[in-house]
Amino acid sequence: MPTREHEFWLELIDDQPSFTAVLLRWAGIDQIPPFAQVRVDSGDLAEYNPTEYRADKVVSFYADPMDKRPVLAVILEMQRRYVDEKHWSWPAYVANLRGRRRCPVLLVVICPNETEAEKCREPIPLGNPGSVLCPLVIGQRDVPVILNSDQATDPLDVVVSAFVHGAGPAGEKVFTTLLDMMEQVEAVRGQTYLDNVLAVQPEPARRLLEILMTARTREYKSDFFRRAYGEGKAEGKAEGEAKAILEVLAARDLTLSEEARVRITSCTDLDQLENWIRRVATVESVEDLFD
Repeated sequence: MPTREHEFWLELIDDQPSFTAVLLRWAGIDQIPPFAQVRVDSGDLAEYNPTEYRADKVVSFYADPMDKRPVLAVILEMQRRYVDEKHWSWPAYVANLRGRRRCPVLLVVICPNETEAEKCREPIPLGNPGSVLCPLVIGQRDVPVILNSDQATDPLDVVVSAFVHGAGPAGEKVFTTLLDMMEQVEAVRGQTYLDNVLAVQPEPARRLLEILMTARTREYKSDFFRRAYGEGKAEGKAEGEAKAILEVLAARDLTLSEEARVRITSCTDLDQLENWIRRVATVESVEDLFD
């Protein structure tokens, strides 16, 4: 059954096929033919052989929207782990699509797990001397860590950065950049992006993002974040606020004394708790939280 992580990348391409050009850049392709239109085509790559070949996604670039033959076709495969069988089927994908579209074909494999991505990068010898298929693989290291919106050329750059790097050491800045960018995105689409990013994060990173969203809802009174997070959830009970503070402190590996723990868990002043909520993601120590 496809996972949320698998479907996320494919939905991005369905929503904005031109984002494939960004993926090609991350995969190491510096130049692609001039194009006027990008569209998603059928992923059915079977020909006369009864073996079924179906790519996760096929995207074609057209020099003119009226052209029937693309100038470039891209096969996109989403892999959570290396599968040996793919090294036998991927060359068939490329050959079949090349014969059908009569244009150059690139194979791009998206594998956020860097250890598994290295396996996917292995060249595939095809038999004839010098005939080798080298998959273009986008691993964690290939997705840029975007720490401010000035580094992004498209909102999807920021979304993918948060999706891949949110649980890393730069998570707080990556998430803050994501929330900044969501202010500029249509509400329904922004909500979908946030839902996908939240869904794949481990618990500490997910809690950190929720805390940042809560703080922004309260401090900036943004219409978007009121819709995205919900006023009811933002006005949670004191014990829930205290628990959230402790979880973020733990996620950030900040030393918490028993005295500080008691001070947080016994606090019933919602204004005070909200103040700590706003600051817990950025303070350098628990003592700074209380200053």
